[in-house]
Amino acid sequence: TIRGVIKYIHEFDNSNKVPPIIQITSIKLFSTEMDMNGKIDVRHDENHLTFNYIGISQKVPEKVAYQYKLEGFTSNWSEITNSTTAVFAGLPTGSYTFKVRACNADGVWNNAPAEFSFNITPPFWRTTWFYATVASLLALFIYGLIKFRLRNLRLTAQILKEQVEVKTKEINKINQQLTG
Repeated sequence: TIRGVIKYIHEFDNSNKVPPIIQITSIKLFSTEMDMNGKIDVRHDENHLTFNYIGISQKVPEKVAYQYKLEGFTSNWSEITNSTTAVFAGLPTGSYTFKVRACNADGVWNNAPAEFSFNITPPFWRTTWFYATVASLLALFIYGLIKFRLRNLRLTAQILKEQVEVKTKEINKINQQLTG
């Protein structure tokens, strides 16, 4: 080169074998920061989550790269990115675990990803107890309808029986007058 001769010896290359330390720094529900202690439950209409995370590497910290996935929503890791934010909007009801991992500038990935688990609860009209209540009410309605119909049929039968008895008496009276 114009500055002299360079000899590269691969054995003396100091690659960074230490994986970065990964940590989820904050979780926001819409724009409100959430408590990250333990597993949380959010309502079905509060399903816009933002995860912020950071990977710490002592050598070339600006070259830390990330991958993430949301188990229960996606099964594959995301593309490698330098962004320290993951946004998930419009999530359906269910149980989820957000996982993020990091690699240093030499491509060494951390062994265990940082994780956070949460549930998005269904609306009341999509719960088991609601379905059971509706089924019970429907069964009671059908039972009541059948009982009402049977009662009406019995009353109609009773009225017809009385009319037959009245007509029979009239016929018997007419027969007695004709023969007598």
